[in-house]
Amino acid sequence: MQGLFCIPFIIWLSLTGMIYLWRPQLEAWLDQPYYHLPVAGRTVSPDAQVRVALAAVPRSSLHKYVLPEHPGNAVRVIVSADGVDHRVYVDPHSLAVLKVIGEEDRPLNVVSRLHGELLAGVWGSYLVEIAACWAIVMLLTGLYLWWPRNRKGLAGVPLPSPGARPTRVLA
Repeated sequence: MQGLFCIPFIIWLSLTGMIYLWRPQLEAWLDQPYYHLPVAGRTVSPDAQVRVALAAVPRSSLHKYVLPEHPGNAVRVIVSADGVDHRVYVDPHSLAVLKVIGEEDRPLNVVSRLHGELLAGVWGSYLVEIAACWAIVMLLTGLYLWWPRNRKGLAGVPLPSPGARPTRVLA
């Protein structure tokens, strides 16, 4: 009965975990439009970039400033307004605001919430934890039921033997 409860969660956690495993590569792919911007003139000061980002989100305050890895990349400024974080992409040369997106709305943050709480808040987190605990219990009890009896150590466990000859099955 517990398997019927656990297996859908295990499959779901495997799929969302697999997506989340590739987070750096997927985020780089999603941020691709903000790479290789035309470099026109010199870079404007970080203070001016932050001012532009703060103006893009009314009543916000600076939370984080992420330096670009290359000269042609956009600056990412994370600002907070009313307890919600927003990511603002700013061109460091022209001070153009390229995009504003809520941090919780970024695709991989949604995948993270799907993985950890099934988009159901605390109750979803409880369900995930219960399914994970039952999966461990099922794994251990299944191993106990599978383990050969009346033998010491690994004797009787179906393992390949390097010097063994194949047996013939008579039909």
